[in-house]
Amino acid sequence: MLHNASPDVLQDFLAVLFLEDIRLPTAEHYVAWIRYHIKVGQPYRGICVYEKYRQTADLRHHVEAIVTMAEAFVANELVQSTIDRKHGFGYQRCRLLYYDLLQQRNPLLNVHINQVLQLLSRRAIPDKLDLYENARAMGYTIEVGTQRVLFRNVFIGADTDIKPLLALYADIRRANHLPDINTVSHMFHLLVGSARKTDSLSPAVEEPESVALSIFKDVYACGGTLSTASLACLMTRLAKLGRFNDVREVYRTASEHLLVRQLGRDLQLDGGYVAALLHGDMVREALNVFEDMISHAYHQSEHGHRAGPKGEALVDSGATEQLLVAMMQWVPFEREEWPGVLQLLDDMRTFKVPLTAPLLPGFIKTCLHLEEPAKAEALLLAYLATRPSLQHLEGANWPGPEHMAQRIIGCYVAMKQPADAVQLFLRCREQGVVVSRTATGQILDHLLAHTSTDGIPAIIAYFQRHALPMHAAHYTRVMTLLARAKQLDLVLACYADAAAHHLQNNPYIITCVIQAYVHAGQCADGWQFYLQAREQHRFRLRQASLSVMFNLAGRLHSREILETLRRTAQTDSVEFNEVHWLALEQAYRRVNALDESLDILLRRMPQAGYIPDYTLLQRVYATLRRHASTTMQRALQQAMRKWYPDRRPSRMDKPPSPPLPSPASP
Repeated sequence: MLHNASPDVLQDFLAVLFLEDIRLPTAEHYVAWIRYHIKVGQPYRGICVYEKYRQTADLRHHVEAIVTMAEAFVANELVQSTIDRKHGFGYQRCRLLYYDLLQQRNPLLNVHINQVLQLLSRRAIPDKLDLYENARAMGYTIEVGTQRVLFRNVFIGADTDIKPLLALYADIRRANHLPDINTVSHMFHLLVGSARKTDSLSPAVEEPESVALSIFKDVYACGGTLSTASLACLMTRLAKLGRFNDVREVYRTASEHLLVRQLGRDLQLDGGYVAALLHGDMVREALNVFEDMISHAYHQSEHGHRAGPKGEALVDSGATEQLLVAMMQWVPFEREEWPGVLQLLDDMRTFKVPLTAPLLPGFIKTCLHLEEPAKAEALLLAYLATRPSLQHLEGANWPGPEHMAQRIIGCYVAMKQPADAVQLFLRCREQGVVVSRTATGQILDHLLAHTSTDGIPAIIAYFQRHALPMHAAHYTRVMTLLARAKQLDLVLACYADAAAHHLQNNPYIITCVIQAYVHAGQCADGWQFYLQAREQHRFRLRQASLSVMFNLAGRLHSREILETLRRTAQTDSVEFNEVHWLALEQAYRRVNALDESLDILLRRMPQAGYIPDYTLLQRVYATLRRHASTTMQRALQQAMRKWYPDRRPSRMDKPPSPPLPSPASP
């Protein structure tokens, strides 16, 4: 009756049966009611009936109801229906039905298992592979078609577990089928993509390089392709493991595939191959591959494949730039290979490959290694002339034009060409490139090293004539040389010039002036200059100036000035080092304060962790023998025996004799 009744009669019968609760329905009643709702296009009510049946009956003994619902789900695409799509109503019920089917452990349900699994796999759900593994674990046979549908629809993200996906891929390959190539490409990229950050492939897979290589062979054997970025990562990793034969096989197979499809050469693939060769120190082979790559791109454009609006050749400058930067930053270049690297520059000019900012440091480095700073200067100036805006270099990983200009200037100076260095400095300044003070310091050092003291004013005039910046460090170098040459007037002239540039308060420049007074024998004027600087320019003692001031006080033979300087050093928080203690000790000896001199040698310096030199102790001992008591002499002798037991002093010890003067040259 239930099977042959019309929908209206069946509806009335079921209403009476359930609403009036005449008697409990059987499994056949539930199945008939579910089929009725499916027949009249009301699958939602059929789902409700099925769920009520699950609550009141033992599903293990009523497979027919489950099969009916499985057929209903598949036929009506309930997972894709509009039933509460926001909360996944259809998916949740379908998933519940799937687990009901699995619990039957009945091989006859394989067809329905596959149908429901395919239906579930159409949704972007994260546990598709878990559903597949559960079915396999319970002994169900999953068809290859279902596996391929499941593999195609698996969501692959950054957190996807690669191992179940590889297991599914292996199951499909055992059936001599190839899964969806797009999903394989995503899986391959997930497998090798971590090499960029962790310098290794996926750590969750055993021998990931071999697995990736096997996937590569399967894909290309079936005529598929993989992304060149992933292939480049694979070649780099294989090269780091020393598997260069596999690297060459990957490159050869991928290149032949591109030629068969008439796609030409791929710069990213070539770049990955060259980077892999560089990891094996195969620089010569890498250079050959790169030259072939640029030449091929040029000929492609010449034959009309790619050309600019004026007929110029167009090459993928991004990939070329990336490759060249990798080559230029590779350290193990031998000297005989530098000309080959420089030949790339001529090839780029011939093939009209643009010279971009990241490429510039590498070629300039090559020119400087070959001691050809003129070529490096021409490259830098050509780049600055064509690209006046340098804002894109800010924050980049390559050095800016200031650093490159400084290196070229240093090369000019090393090759004893200071005039060319100055000209480059001026040209860079015209282009708005502010070279650091290191460059002008290199020029100044070279000029000072090859010029006598009398020529120093000419150097200063040379700097002023070309408007070369003179920084405080430059003034101190010049003034130190002049002070040692006892050219006090020139030192004061330099100080006046420094004051014109607002450097009169610089403590190092003031120290140089005081040192010049000391060398010139005008210590009293030096002391007055110190007091004036202390009052007008707030000059404070520093480590660099303290020893100079002690020397000044000693030459003035004034113990009072020495004590004043010691108190001032404490006020200015100057930390004494060995040089300061030695200068202070010498100053005390000059003012005949031998007690203070001995106290510094025997107590202050050892407390600070310094042991006086044996030659100095001998010199002090000779002074004590002439001007001090026996007690002080014995104290120094005991210290010398303690610090230098192998060299016992005696009354016969004499200070070392001064060296004999060299005979005058004829």
